[in-house]
Parts: sequence; structure tokens; C-alpha cells
Amino acid sequence: MRWLFFEHILLFIGRFLLFVLLLFALLCVINSQSNVYMKNKILLLGLFCCSLISAKAQVLLDKGTGKNSFPIVSSSTNAVICFDGKDATVVRKSASLFVDDVRRVTGQELRIDESKPGKVSARYAIIAGTIGKSEWIDALVSRHKIDTAAIAGSWERYMIEVVNNPIPGIKKAIVVAGSDRRGTAYGLLSISKAIGVSPWYWWADAPIKQQKQVSVKVDKFISKTPSVKFRGYLSMMRTGDSIVGQNAILKKRTWKLRTENVCKGV
Repeated sequence: MRWLFFEHILLFIGRFLLFVLLLFALLCVINSQSNVYMKNKILLLGLFCCSLISAKAQVLLDKGTGKNSFPIVSSSTNAVICFDGKDATVVRKSASLFVDDVRRVTGQELRIDESKPGKVSARYAIIAGTIGKSEWIDALVSRHKIDTAAIAGSWERYMIEVVNNPIPGIKKAIVVAGSDRRGTAYGLLSISKAIGVSPWYWWADAPIKQQKQVSVKVDKFISKTPSVKFRGYLSMMRTGDSIVGQNAILKKRTWKLRTENVCKGV
């Protein structure tokens, strides 16, 4: 109940800020006084408001004591990230980003394993893959451990659920199946948000709460098709007008972080 109340509060705040932002942007246009720097700030604030409005809670941070609790990092063991090395590049990138996010929270480095199903021995695993492109997901479907019919062939959708004894050698797993490569990325990185890593940890200095152990509670969830089909960043920074444009290292870092935000569905 507390989480539902929190989601309603976020939704209200997001809508209110978006209204204020639109009013401010309108005044800037009327007065013709908005510069490039201000436009960038308006864009980032708008994206932040939209992320509040679209908040979902399919994966929740858990105290690690319940029956349905899934430990990602615990005193006894850490989960292993499993995916098919032949899956899309963005799946590999998302797995790496997720490992980075877990390290930001716990200081622990999760192991990534690209071995074939049945070749991994782990008590807990997070399995991510794209339907028809991942041997892991195809094996789970053939073993009737998951049913992907609801999202197969869809645009950027994913399903996430906990499966007991999914593959020989693994006791329990969070399974993230994407209808396509980006769906897989969005699904896996939704767990990052659940453990307390905001997509805006760098852009807006969103704080990350440090924890020695991290567990989550996962309710089976099937995402909807995004209302906006193509998403990304519109850069309004001209090379000669910004510090970013004058610093090659900072420019590379900036675009890396923008790519990360796109992977996280912002």
C-alpha cells in the first residue's frame, strides 16, 4: 500500500511540474529570451517529469526476509547475469550497465556469464534475452517455464517474472524476456530503478543510497507497447557554444550517458 501511495505522489508531482514547465517554456517563447543553455535545461526537466509520470512498480526493493524475496547481493551469494552472447549488442551493453548500477549501490561486482543454458551453476541468476534471438529464452519457452506469446512480435515490450529451477544448475532466476532487443534492455534495466539507481543519477545528481545487501520482490509483469515509437535525444548544443563541445573527453562521456538513458527507457 505504501508503494502505491508513493506512485500516486510521484504521478501528481510529475504532472504538476510538467504543467509548470510548459507554462515557463511558453513564456520564454513569447519573450524570445530563451538561450541554448536554458533550452537544454527545459528539455532535461521535461524528460525528468515524464519519467515521474510513467513510473511503474513491477520490481520492488525488498528487505530480503520474505518468501518471494530474490537476493541480488547477499552475505552468502551474489546473483549471476546470464545472457546469450549472440544476442543483440544492446543486450550485452544493458547487462554491463546493470552490473555498474549494482556496484554503485553495493560496491559488489556481479558476474556475467555468456555460457549456454545448462552450463552455468548458480543459486540465483538474472536471465535476460530476446525472443527468438536468445538460447536462454528459447530454452525456457521449450521447457514451459515461461510463456512469451503475449509479447512475441511486439515493439519494445518485455515480460519479467521469477522462475524456480528454470534451467539445470540454477535454483531460482529473475527472467527478463524482450519482444525485441530494446525491449530486453528496458526490462533488465527496470531492475536498476528498483534498487535505487535513477536514470538521472548523473544528469540531475540523483542520490544513490548505499546498501551492503540488495533483494527485490518481483511480481510477474508484462509491459505495454511504448506510446512513443522512436525515442532519443535532440541535442541543441552547438560545438562553439558549450564546454562539452570544446572538451572531447567530456563530449564522449556525455554521449555515453545519453545512450545509457535511452537504454533505460527515459
